[in-house]
Amino acid sequence: MAFLKSYFANSSAGAHLELNEDTTLIDPTNGFYGVIDGFGGSGIGEATADFVKNTLLENYSTLSMDRDATLPIYFNANYSVETNCLINSLKLAH
Repeated sequence: MAFLKSYFANSSAGAHLELNEDTTLIDPTNGFYGVIDGFGGSGIGEATADFVKNTLLENYSTLSMDRDATLPIYFNANYSVETNCLINSLKLAH
């Protein structure tokens, strides 16, 4: 895996909203980066985005570190362990 020397993330509330409910997911150890689009209205979108982010970080790193782990929800032999872990983490966050 190539290691990044630096990274940058930017998100905008857009032209119509004053509150940006997005959050960034940054996990350099696992090479896991993303932007989570929070939605749902004032106050709840930001909390939902943070919940999804934390669930992904907790579950992805736990599942992908243990090559012998039984994936709790989903497994497809055509996918890498990391892809299966990401799918499981997204389903747990849902």
